[in-house]
Amino acid sequence: MGEGSNFTKILSEAREYRLGCWLTTQYLNQLATEMKRAAANDCRTKIVFNPDGTEDLNRIAGMLQGIDKKQLRQLGQYRAVIQKPSETQRGPAAVFNTYPPWNANHAGINQIKDRATQAEPRTTEIKLRQSLGNQTSAGGEKHKQLLAEAKQDLEQQGYQVNLLYQADEEEKPDGHLVTPDGKTAHLEAEHSTLTKPTKVLKNLKRGTQKDREVIFVVKEGKAVKLENILSDPVNRRGSQHEDQHGTYSYYTEDGNKFTDIQAVEDADYRIIEIREDSITIHEEEVEAECPMMENHQKEELEQFCLHRDNGHCQELGQECVLQT
Repeated sequence: MGEGSNFTKILSEAREYRLGCWLTTQYLNQLATEMKRAAANDCRTKIVFNPDGTEDLNRIAGMLQGIDKKQLRQLGQYRAVIQKPSETQRGPAAVFNTYPPWNANHAGINQIKDRATQAEPRTTEIKLRQSLGNQTSAGGEKHKQLLAEAKQDLEQQGYQVNLLYQADEEEKPDGHLVTPDGKTAHLEAEHSTLTKPTKVLKNLKRGTQKDREVIFVVKEGKAVKLENILSDPVNRRGSQHEDQHGTYSYYTEDGNKFTDIQAVEDADYRIIEIREDSITIHEEEVEAECPMMENHQKEELEQFCLHRDNGHCQELGQECVLQT
């Protein structure tokens, strides 16, 4: 775009003719002076990706309300700032997440599935290519590793997985999952949160509020415990309330009770177990099996089990399946 470019005139008159334009440039200093001025003054919505390392940092920061140069440098991959138009006073710019590029080859899904079922056991940890943030909501290293394994295995089966950057002020799922038929679901990895049912139920509720299915990911052997939290969202070991199934109390975390039971009772969810060399997608309710049966006799476990406490299996989060 040179000095004589018609774009400067187009931008100045576009609103009058209800004309919308998308203009992109890698560097502002690539533009001629008049075009640079038109981009700054006449483009009412501005989207900026990480401009660190350019000579335009001061000029770009001046276009964005409430965003400084330090914040621009810290955007990282797949994050951007948007300055939206306003009819009156210009509001603050906002940071938002974008999805990494993804090019699906649906023609090769069957071959990918075949390779996945024959895969060798994992011997090294899978590393994420993107940052999920350092906030508490981003989870610890084991949580991130579980997400990385889920992302790899699900994409091999034809799903699109977009993990989301977590910030303290935002309540978001761990990611969005797009199925081969184009439906979007919430992705939630549950690791340490299996000991915090309130957090699990909040994740489920967030999906129902968006009218989306929630896909939960757990390590092998943890699906039943998660199923017990999701299918009966109250603490059956409590006695403060009573319904047709018996006594119960509400799950509580940091003094806050989860009482919105109706919001999650009919929620749409599935559970995925990440195994050593594959994944198992549970399309139906996960049936409970005694976790100790593989190495012990049933008669021995009926008499004594380290996981049983007053008839309750702490590993499964329900009544002992051998005593019911």
